[in-house]
Amino acid sequence: METKIDPRVVRTRKAIIESFIQLSERKPFENISVKDITEEALINRATFYNHFLDKYDLMEKALFEDVQLKLNREEYSEVQLNEDYIVSLFEKLCSFHMRLATQCQRSYIVTINQLVVDQLKVIHSQQLKKHFESLDEEEIHKIATLFASGLFSLSQEWFDDHDAEEPATYVKDAIPFLKVFIKQ
Repeated sequence: METKIDPRVVRTRKAIIESFIQLSERKPFENISVKDITEEALINRATFYNHFLDKYDLMEKALFEDVQLKLNREEYSEVQLNEDYIVSLFEKLCSFHMRLATQCQRSYIVTINQLVVDQLKVIHSQQLKKHFESLDEEEIHKIATLFASGLFSLSQEWFDDHDAEEPATYVKDAIPFLKVFIKQ
């Protein structure tokens, strides 16, 4: 039997997360209190603690949900492992960096970066399992880690110098060299 989630619980959780995000745009994480969040969300402290352990738990879960929405695993489950796949992931990463720069204080960056890389590893692991059945779990993990970290680092470099060209062009310039490197 499937358990239904009360829509009020979903709305309350969403209100808490949105309030936290709005507060984080105005002040550093260290200066945000649970009281600030509850006042912004128009809820009481007990309600907050029904959903989250503390503000650190809220930050981690809010960031994780945001990353999952931006890098939806299901969206990539049916695509081919090719240039379009790489370009699509790269464009999402670049968009994510742009949004992050306008919505988050610097104190969140390390946590967010790790969440994004972890999500990329999961997405790429799925692709590797689908296309290379001969690889074992350890090989998949290593290749997915290399790919996720490299693509994420390249998107950070693009962000640091994003005036040069569009994300798709930026990453496409590197793909032929990647293909040559793999063949050797």
